[in-house]
Amino acid sequence: MCGLAGILGKSISDLQKKNVLNSIKHRGPDSSGVYTSKDITLIHTRLSILDVTKKASQPMIDKKTGIVILYNGEIYNFKEIRKNELNEFNFQSDSDTEVILKLYIKYGNKFVSYLEGMFAIAIWDPNKHKLFLIRDRFGIKPIYFFHYDKIFAFSSEIKPLINFNINPKIKKLNLINYLQFGTTSISNETFFENIFSVPSGTILTFYKNKKFLTKYWSLEKNLNNNFYNLDEHDVEKEFFNLTNKVVSDHLISDVPVGLTLSSGSDSQFILNSIKNISQQKIESFTYGFNERKYDEIRKIKKEKKDSQLIYNSIIVNSNTLIQDLEESIKDFESPIGGVGTLGMWKLMKLARKKKIPVLLSGEGSDEAFCGYKYYYYFYLWELYTNKKFDLLNKEVSYLKKEYGNNMNLTKEFIKKFVTKNMKNVQAPDGSSLEDKSFLTKNYQKYIKKNNPFANINFPDNFSCLKKRMYIDLFYLKIPKLLWFVDRASMSSGIECRVPFLDRRIIENSYSLPSSLLIKNGVSKNLIKSLLKKKLKIKSIRQQKLFVATPQREWIKHNLKEKFLNYVKNGYLVENKIINYNNLNKEYSQYCASSKLGNSFKFWKILNAEILCKTFFS
Repeated sequence: MCGLAGILGKSISDLQKKNVLNSIKHRGPDSSGVYTSKDITLIHTRLSILDVTKKASQPMIDKKTGIVILYNGEIYNFKEIRKNELNEFNFQSDSDTEVILKLYIKYGNKFVSYLEGMFAIAIWDPNKHKLFLIRDRFGIKPIYFFHYDKIFAFSSEIKPLINFNINPKIKKLNLINYLQFGTTSISNETFFENIFSVPSGTILTFYKNKKFLTKYWSLEKNLNNNFYNLDEHDVEKEFFNLTNKVVSDHLISDVPVGLTLSSGSDSQFILNSIKNISQQKIESFTYGFNERKYDEIRKIKKEKKDSQLIYNSIIVNSNTLIQDLEESIKDFESPIGGVGTLGMWKLMKLARKKKIPVLLSGEGSDEAFCGYKYYYYFYLWELYTNKKFDLLNKEVSYLKKEYGNNMNLTKEFIKKFVTKNMKNVQAPDGSSLEDKSFLTKNYQKYIKKNNPFANINFPDNFSCLKKRMYIDLFYLKIPKLLWFVDRASMSSGIECRVPFLDRRIIENSYSLPSSLLIKNGVSKNLIKSLLKKKLKIKSIRQQKLFVATPQREWIKHNLKEKFLNYVKNGYLVENKIINYNNLNKEYSQYCASSKLGNSFKFWKILNAEILCKTFFS
């Protein structure tokens, strides 16, 4: 992995170049480089993963054409591309970077269709006087940009843009959306005014001081219709072969590779796929808590000791929560999702200490294979509207046995839930994340005119369940998760790979009948079935844990004094965004209640306060 940055239309001093380099050094601690020509400066820091020699250093310049590339990511099929498509070229390195550069020279922008992997690419073509910014299909790797007057700047993170002397101002609408709904990245906007991200699956062309956005890939145009007609046995066989291939590809590296490990089906699937492929020792990394019922470390250690695994773990506790949030939010440049995200951030520091610069992680499995509880409602409504009453009754029966009175399965409730929440945010268990009671009257009036979900779209020909999965994949869940994964890992110079978000897996999982994704009341049915039948894993947690951290206990008990003191004289109160008296009353009632309840509203306020204090005070 790497850090990249650039600016057009303005020359910058050596001191500014140094400041920009330092602001992304954590993304590429191994080496750095600068390219300057007339009114363009390109900056790169490198984390060496493939071809660790200096021959693969960046910015990389093609001697014949003068074309320059900056690249952050991993192309898993670069060797096949080089062998099959680029025989006429002489190569100076064994890197995927040079393959991308030569592929662009041969095919122009069409080159991107050949790439399998995660990537953020900047190509400067001096012959056309064009800059191209290209982001992978799901936005695993970030690129941000700023365009004002005749200045265009871009970077892997937002801090380098600030170091280009771009004065940051808060995007208040996005701050309000976060406080009300908990959203961080529904669109390509950020919490910073006039700073945007390149959309996933998109090429941004900058030419003659204008931006042009071209969508080069869409899921709905690349579904595998052959999968839909296969029986369950054949689907499992095909998916097993596919996932083995994908995981094998994600292991490509010239440096050590490990994985994040929990007791959940996603990381267990990746672990056992690796073991199915290789007999080498595997470094695993797990975070846990002192609170026993939430501690993944103890759960993993209860299982039979695996001689192929080298276990690494850390305990996350509440004693340093405020300090950890201040440090991590500076790295994340946004509020963070929860204590689990903080655990991942700390875990990456351990991986760097252990000198394991590449980790595989299970993000994306819930969105690819139906892992959230609220997906049941969309599936049941799909069965009802399609008049599949036998299957509907069967699924309802299984869910009643599993959840009893904790899940409302009446037709009236399901219809209302699906209608209201197709384009809305929920916690994994389906509960609402929306709250505005603590906002001042001025801002409560303001948000009535605003609908952050208005521009969410989905393919009309998708089923009810697939529509909601699609929305989570491209709007509500995955963009936020990938932001967190990138910042948590790259802040410590770790490359985090997410096999479940490989194009081949997503295109095929979204091509499957819904009845193979949810079956007999079991979410992520296909993954769990493969674990049992193909990977011979007997002990599998059938249902997802929807509260997996002690965040509620910490906010309710451990932070009781610190929380109100931190917020009382802060940015949100001073700028009359939140009503402190209302907040104080609600928080006191929450702390006094015997129920753990929903702590997310207080988590949002604490995160928003730290974000504003860090970047905008």
